[in-house]
Amino acid sequence: QQANFPDTAIGWLIGWRGIGAAFGFFAAMLTGRFDPRVVMFVACVLQALSGYFLIGFSNDIDQDALAATMVLQGFSVGLCWVPMTVVTFWTLDAQYRAEAMSMFHLLRNFGSSLFISVAVAEIIRSTGANYARLTENVSPFNRVFELPWASGGWSIETAEATARFGREITRQATLIGYNNAFVMFTWVAAAMLPLILFARLPKQPSQNSP
Repeated sequence: QQANFPDTAIGWLIGWRGIGAAFGFFAAMLTGRFDPRVVMFVACVLQALSGYFLIGFSNDIDQDALAATMVLQGFSVGLCWVPMTVVTFWTLDAQYRAEAMSMFHLLRNFGSSLFISVAVAEIIRSTGANYARLTENVSPFNRVFELPWASGGWSIETAEATARFGREITRQATLIGYNNAFVMFTWVAAAMLPLILFARLPKQPSQNSP
């Protein structure tokens, strides 16, 4: 909606992320021969890369670029999910897996909800702060509005023109808020990379051992 896409296009764009996640799950099934920590590392790099792309988006973004980023983001999530589950339950006895799986999903949902709440709070905070900062320049005393070639056709001489200007400022301030949330997303994905090094898998017994 920020880029004035129709509701049908928004649904398709979110669907592309689901398609990417499906491909990520299938790709993870083919990586069983690799160390799951390596697969998780690659998935987190791709997730951070998708966040980096989102940071550079503007209100003029086209649907193809946004769809490609959604596919990459979904693919990274699907690719990371399988090895993360393998590492989590690697050393757990089978009799405890039912209870552990419920706790695993509880913590996952809690962490996801926590990040979403923090991201939404940052969007609201940053939108308000940037709206206040941008409106500081909208004043009859600003000589820029006396120069049509510099003001870009914007005017504050009438109530209608001022309202239209205010809507555009809100739109730009909201975009900055979303960009800040994408920065958080990118840093969180990048912060997972050193944590993967703490994952330890038991050594497989040697074939020559008794």
